[in-house]
Parts: sequence; structure tokens; C-alpha cells
Amino acid sequence: MTGAFFLQAAIFSAVAALVVAPGSDPDADSVLSTLLWLVPVIVIMIISGTFASLWRPKCLSPDLVGLLFMSEIVVGVVSATLCCPANPSDGGSSSVFC
Repeated sequence: MTGAFFLQAAIFSAVAALVVAPGSDPDADSVLSTLLWLVPVIVIMIISGTFASLWRPKCLSPDLVGLLFMSEIVVGVVSATLCCPANPSDGGSSSVFC
């Protein structure tokens, strides 16, 4: 099921890229050099996390799953805030959309 999600996203992204920017295909060397580091990152981090968040809630109680997902959102917001630099024109507040 997780693999199907990623396959559908890849197909949709390829079609969207062809529709939005036809004729701007990247060369094979740049694609290969990007895939050499991108594929291990996807396999290790993204697919394992997606698999855990889709499969494991079937085995846990709903209140624990809700707490885990809310804590994931809090960690994501805090890390995005820390990664985005403060903008002095906004009064020093950091923006979620960097």
C-alpha cells in the first residue's frame, strides 16, 4: 500500500512536470547524480516513516495514535521554526514559509 502511494505520486509528478514545463527535460547525468543520494534517503527515512504511520495505528489504541500524531506535528512545527531564519522586516518573527 505504501509503495502504491509513492508510485502514484511519482507518476502524477512526472505528468505534472511534462504539462507545466514541456521540453525542459533534464539530462541523464544530473538525474543519475541526484538519484544516487536521493533513493537511499527515500528508502531509509520517508518510506519507513510512512509505513510505520500507516501500518502501526491498526495495532495501537486510538488515543495513543492521536497523541503520537499530535506530537509529530509539534516536532515538525518547532523544527521548521528553528530552520527558518528570523526576518527583521517582520519584527524578528520567523516565518513557516521560508
